[in-house]
Amino acid sequence: MLWIPNSSSELFTCTGRRVTPVVRPLQQQVALSVLPQSTLCRELAAIKFRRWRLCELALQRLGLPNIGNSCYMNVVLQSLLSLEPFMREVQNQAWTNAMIFDQTFISWFIRVAKSRLYGDSAEKLSAVSHFKNSIGALNSHFFDDHQKSAQKCLLTILSSWEGFSTNMKMAASRLGMNYKCPVGTNIAFEALRSSSCKRCGWQRKVKSHEVFLSLQTADSVSQALGNVLNERPADVRCRRCGSHLTDRLSFSTLPNVLILSLCRVRRTASRRFIKVPTAVHLCQDLQVATLHKEQAQYKLVTIVNRLGSTSHEGHYSCDTMLKDNTPRWLTFDDDKVEVQPSSLLAERRQTALLLFYVKS
Repeated sequence: MLWIPNSSSELFTCTGRRVTPVVRPLQQQVALSVLPQSTLCRELAAIKFRRWRLCELALQRLGLPNIGNSCYMNVVLQSLLSLEPFMREVQNQAWTNAMIFDQTFISWFIRVAKSRLYGDSAEKLSAVSHFKNSIGALNSHFFDDHQKSAQKCLLTILSSWEGFSTNMKMAASRLGMNYKCPVGTNIAFEALRSSSCKRCGWQRKVKSHEVFLSLQTADSVSQALGNVLNERPADVRCRRCGSHLTDRLSFSTLPNVLILSLCRVRRTASRRFIKVPTAVHLCQDLQVATLHKEQAQYKLVTIVNRLGSTSHEGHYSCDTMLKDNTPRWLTFDDDKVEVQPSSLLAERRQTALLLFYVKS
């Protein structure tokens, strides 16, 4: 999360291309015992203005350039960069990544993170462009400049990152180092999908490895999650007796970061895809339990929005919770960054697509 000064004793200082926080006693900035009251007020106002301008400069550095309908990739990058447990593990494994897999999408992801904080616009543009090319090398679907799905981009990044983990562990072991996959450690989870017939007693249980969970829209996120976790009728009939089956999903493990995807596209009877603008109440807190009754509390930290009236055209933006004294949000619209109030959640009820929850 971006560090924002909460008092007039904390300032940002610009040294070269870097913006770093500096803690300095207020008495060293303004001689309180010497200045008259009017001069003191003007000095304090000047300090507050300079701090606001430098904070605004730091915020704008966090934006990412659009390199040709790349908003779908930018919001995925901003979302992953905002996940504290995930980025902590990425930072812990940065040296291992540099030693083993240089010039891969993982190394370019780390360079995007660095250029986003300390680099100039040219460095940031280069890092984002190379990252997009590296994602295109993994999946040719992302090679062109057409608009793509943010969910598919997220799935490609997370699944590919996990796919590298086996080779990374083996290579790190040969160098006398340890490697922990940030995705497998913080985001991936095990789910159990159960199908059963109430009439003849037939059952089938399948374990799956997931990186996010897809939900049908409902009145609220908690209700949409409950519809999946609770037993529900399925459209499939039992092969033995012909009765309708019931489906249920259960968590075998709970991740540090729970990603939920709201289905905003529906296929009509004429095989056309239309956007689903259902308003969903975005719960800031979620309580989730595993199959073994272990419970965890999650807090909403990031929202990816799908803007536009059709299913095949539109624009993506991202909202990230800003940690300071008052709950506020940062809205990332490519290279444009704005601070929003906590009431932003009410405005995102019809546009929220991906929700990132962190275990509290």
